[in-house]
Amino acid sequence: MSGKAKKEIKTCGANNMGYGLEYTKCNLCGSGSYDILQNPDSFRIVKCKKCGLIYVNPRPDQKYIKEFYSKTSNYAEWHKQKEGREKMWEKRVKELVGVANENNIQKGSILDIGCGIGTFLSMMKDKGWRCSGTEISEIALDSLERGIDVFVGPIENMKPNKRFDIITIWHVLEHLPDPLKTLNKANSLLKDEGMIVVAVPNAEERIFLFLKTTIRMKRQYLFSKDSKEIHLYHFSQSSLRKMMEKAGFTIIKEAVDTPGITFARRFFDDIAGFVFRITGKNIGIALKIYAKKQ
Repeated sequence: MSGKAKKEIKTCGANNMGYGLEYTKCNLCGSGSYDILQNPDSFRIVKCKKCGLIYVNPRPDQKYIKEFYSKTSNYAEWHKQKEGREKMWEKRVKELVGVANENNIQKGSILDIGCGIGTFLSMMKDKGWRCSGTEISEIALDSLERGIDVFVGPIENMKPNKRFDIITIWHVLEHLPDPLKTLNKANSLLKDEGMIVVAVPNAEERIFLFLKTTIRMKRQYLFSKDSKEIHLYHFSQSSLRKMMEKAGFTIIKEAVDTPGITFARRFFDDIAGFVFRITGKNIGIALKIYAKKQ
């Protein structure tokens, strides 16, 4: 199936939720032509015919998304998973600091876009980094550690009166309506030779495909309407690389991201990391790219 993007906003009547649906063109190349991959209960998933970017079209309006992520339940779950999440962040922090040292960036300034409850920034602060964040959810800000400078609102509204050595975007880009615009803004906020780290779910996760064939798991690009997350974009290693390069970044390292908070998930993360180091192929559930400002 295929189609073309329409320029319209309409009220959704299919699930009677009362939010608007907006049609959009490909954020990477601007094409309006796409193939329909999936029609789940909530939102349709399409793939750009020109560049291959996978995205939701039509998608919920931004008013609904902001309300969705301001629900207390979304962040209350994070506190229940505190031990597993801390182990996840420890692994990410160790790798990040190592890559920063390799690129002559040591204990500088760091900005985390979509910092949530601030676990990552707290760990970086303990290591001597000057930490700042951005966040749109007031519920998340209520749980944020004191002493961390946070801009409330989308990064596009942040004034360029300060520049950073490192900017991180941990599993946030896929939720944003205009990820290319966000990456361009991040570029403007980086110091010369500054570094950016972007981690997103892997649209080509081969571990999931293996499980699908062995235990008949069903592939879901987007969670159902009862999910705690809405992914507007589904990046592959290739599509994320292209978007970051278009935003003015030079790729310096690609890796498997390790978002697992349970023992089983961390086990799969370790397997995926081993395979990537040997073959260069990411079979994991998430991917990560380090890049420098051109």
